[in-house]
Amino acid sequence: DLRAVADGALDYVICAGVLQHITVRAVIIGYLREGLRVLRPGGLFLFQFMGNRGRATTTNVLVGAQIRARDLDDGLRDLPFRIRELSRDPVDRNATFVVVLEKLPPGGEASVAERSFVTQEVRWLPWLDGVYDGIGTQTLNQQRAPDEPLADTTFFD
Repeated sequence: DLRAVADGALDYVICAGVLQHITVRAVIIGYLREGLRVLRPGGLFLFQFMGNRGRATTTNVLVGAQIRARDLDDGLRDLPFRIRELSRDPVDRNATFVVVLEKLPPGGEASVAERSFVTQEVRWLPWLDGVYDGIGTQTLNQQRAPDEPLADTTFFD
């Protein structure tokens, strides 16, 4: 948790390579709520997660709670933010999503479209292209991934 960090103390929060290892969805939502709590208005929260967690494959089971759009909508409903980005690399077999949220000031309003993961359009960005070239972790992650990318609807199930 971020108890040591005061409300509104940070300009940026980044959470990468963490959420896919957590097996309880409520704990994931708690971390996201904490990330928004410590941001100042206008601050940005970038987090990523693998959309194929919790789904069996032909060769293994990818553990970790599956994160879905409706879970994010329900868990963050009362917090002041807008979605700045929801993206996924079209060739990433791990179905990794990147989310950027902007914290709004108290009383700040965003449209339903700006706040709803269920209705948010996924931007398909090749942001992983070359990032892990030559690094063993990418090879292991890709070997553990399903043979085919997940359907576009996995996050929205």
